[in-house]
Amino acid sequence: MDWSRLRTLGALDGPTGSSDVTDLVELFRKSAVERVAALAAEAAAANWQECAAIAHALRGSSASFGAVHLARVAGEVEHACDDGDPSVDGGLAIDAVRSALEDLLVALESLPSDLL
Repeated sequence: MDWSRLRTLGALDGPTGSSDVTDLVELFRKSAVERVAALAAEAAAANWQECAAIAHALRGSSASFGAVHLARVAGEVEHACDDGDPSVDGGLAIDAVRSALEDLLVALESLPSDLL
């Protein structure tokens, strides 16, 4: 997690400090969880075009938020879906996204003190 990115976003969001960052974290967390669930559902249905679109959105929001590992694996899934890579169909790529999300959620539970 690139905490500096979250600091920058918090500063842009408004002058009140920690509540802005807390709101951003909660919004991102909810969105990421929903997107990963949708990604898994579309992969299970072999809807590769929609799977790629969801992975693209997850990659972009994760990169903007500073969740660099999640952004990277979402980008890998996006390209795998575009290429028809069987690792998506077998669930390996989706498992990597889930794992990255789980790691991120744990990290977000322990925000650095200057963000609180």
